[in-house]
Amino acid sequence: MVELKDIKGPINFGLNYAWLIALIILAVIGVVVFFIIKKHRKKEKPLDIKPKIPAYVLALEALDRLKNKNLSVVPYYVELSLIVRTYLEDRFDIRAPEMTTEEFLFYLVSFDSIGVENKNMLKDFLNHCDMVKFAKYDPQTEEMEKSLSCAYKLIGDTSERLKT
Repeated sequence: MVELKDIKGPINFGLNYAWLIALIILAVIGVVVFFIIKKHRKKEKPLDIKPKIPAYVLALEALDRLKNKNLSVVPYYVELSLIVRTYLEDRFDIRAPEMTTEEFLFYLVSFDSIGVENKNMLKDFLNHCDMVKFAKYDPQTEEMEKSLSCAYKLIGDTSERLKT
């Protein structure tokens, strides 16, 4: 019969070796994680900083383009009204394009950045645009030119170039 021997005890590496092995394993894991993160991190694009074009410049350019378009009356007034409303949104942070004329005029009563004369001009302008767009009013060429001039004046009177 084969004689069985007793089990040998655990090998003792000593306290210093255990800590050394643990530190080496943690260091290797840290290096691997660092390179994985570095490899998968999106390369940041350099910031493309362009100076912001002032709202009045954009609006005046849009009015110039509108003047050269050959639109029928209703599309002309839709675009004219949108240019002015977009300008007001960009210039004064008013959600003018999303508001009805009635909502906008109600809001305008308590808005101090636009003078009373310009508020009245804006009210007349928007009501005239609405008459053309929704009530099938057919303005004469003079009225269309007057509406365009009114838009230019509103933008000129309220532009930030006057504030700087």
